[in-house]
Amino acid sequence: MNAHTKENCESQRVIDAYQSGVIELGDLKERRARITEECRGLDERLISLKQQQQEQASFGLTMRSLSSSTASRRPASRLTVTF
Repeated sequence: MNAHTKENCESQRVIDAYQSGVIELGDLKERRARITEECRGLDERLISLKQQQQEQASFGLTMRSLSSSTASRRPASRLTVTF
């Protein structure tokens, strides 16, 4: 379940509780604000993780490229490539 789906489910439960008279309007506003803030934080975290993933993929390509170019310059008897 992604953050927005969870936010929508939680928001609907809070609205249902308000409509049923279980919570007051102040509680509704407070809980909705908290849910929205949590979702925003999760979105920021997801963006950060995607950036890290892209950086790691780029680093991996660079390392493989360097390993290949270094290996092609070494004599066959000294060829060692480790990851």
